[in-house]
Amino acid sequence: MENLHNPSVAQAGRSAANLIQFSQMEGFMKWIAEMSQERGVFGGATAVVGLIVSFAIASGDWSMVRHLPGWPFHIAAIPGAGLAGLIFFNAFGRAGAAGWIIALLAAGLMTVVGAVLGAQLLTMIASIIWDGGEIGLGGVLGLIVVFDSASSPLVLAVWLLSMVVLHLLQRKLRGGWLPPRIDLITSA
Repeated sequence: MENLHNPSVAQAGRSAANLIQFSQMEGFMKWIAEMSQERGVFGGATAVVGLIVSFAIASGDWSMVRHLPGWPFHIAAIPGAGLAGLIFFNAFGRAGAAGWIIALLAAGLMTVVGAVLGAQLLTMIASIIWDGGEIGLGGVLGLIVVFDSASSPLVLAVWLLSMVVLHLLQRKLRGGWLPPRIDLITSA
């Protein structure tokens, strides 16, 4: 019982907990470092797509838009979409009709996961900045934004075009066929 009150034992316990957290972070950093170049490019492209789609969402006039937090919403979309892109990397770029179907289904899931991750990250940062608060609702708020904005033709068009571009990019990264380029300069 006297070891519980011993500062050196308490310090050792905290050091062990920090070591466990560090080893988990070290594993994540190792995963990032060993990531293929194609996965990194796709994750970066997905982050850009998340930013583009977030601007399309914010330009709407439906009920949820007035509650969005402005620029933090766009900033949170970048890592949320990027991480979701890293997760769903292998579902894009496959050949044929089955590849397009798989990519479309994965795009929907990737959008939901990216929104949940981005919104959760946003609420975690807000909780840190304002010293406490609720961080558990972030993912739910991301889902609400996705499903609320899905009724907008502009958002759907931007999202669908972005997912087609991501699929074609991944197809190119896999060494697959892309439609031929139209070179207007040399054809004249």
